[in-house]
Amino acid sequence: EFQVELFISIDKEYQHNRRENLLIHGIKEQPGESPKRCRELAIEILSKLGVDAIFIDVVHRLGFNPQPGSRVSSRADSNRPIIVRFIGHNSRNVAFQHLTSLPEGVFISDYLTAYRSFLLRKAKECKSKGLVHSVKVYNGDVLISPKNSDDTLILELFEDFLEIIPIELLNESKVFIPATGNVVMDLMMRMRDKRPRFKRKRINGQQPLHLEDSTSIIPSDRPGTITAGAGNDPLVNVRSKKLTTAQVVANGGDTRPQTRSIKSKTNA
Repeated sequence: EFQVELFISIDKEYQHNRRENLLIHGIKEQPGESPKRCRELAIEILSKLGVDAIFIDVVHRLGFNPQPGSRVSSRADSNRPIIVRFIGHNSRNVAFQHLTSLPEGVFISDYLTAYRSFLLRKAKECKSKGLVHSVKVYNGDVLISPKNSDDTLILELFEDFLEIIPIELLNESKVFIPATGNVVMDLMMRMRDKRPRFKRKRINGQQPLHLEDSTSIIPSDRPGTITAGAGNDPLVNVRSKKLTTAQVVANGGDTRPQTRSIKSKTNA
């Protein structure tokens, strides 16, 4: 329960940081489209909504860029949405006040977190089944209105659906409402799997270092002596690296690291 509450509070903060962003959907993406061209397309659409270009900060396509000829780029829905970040929150709200001026097939939406996007999908599923009156998003919050009522509920947990929809109707309509804890755990697992991996890279044509090949620097037990490879510092003792196959053969099969002590010039 504490983990769910912590996740929800962090998700609120993430959504708050997106309050100056919006997404533009339905603009065809041309092969090799440059960032400059993408910005021009966004400004062209937003100018019809009464937004001045001076209030637009950052514009770019959102998501993975499919390579030409790939299976993803050949799909009909491969056009990535355009994310726009405004200088001020008020400038962003101006765009939502003139939605009727949008060209056919183009629409704008809030930039929701993954958790809130899942909430919205479930809310729309309930609306398509006739279980609720309306569903909308306002400033990053998913709002839902029950049937035969003027009340509006802000969805924060998936259990909130049960407050306005009887469980019998959900079962009859075959709408599955997951537990919030299960959704949170699934999203956390996905976030963990998407963490960047540090790839081993060749440096100046050399093989990448392995963890066991890295040297460990520890204080010397005998100041005045150093092991081979420790440099010129007499107060540092460095453990030698593992032997290569060629070195093992040269040592007659002995796999122990060969080190030698050298007297420091300071004690000479």
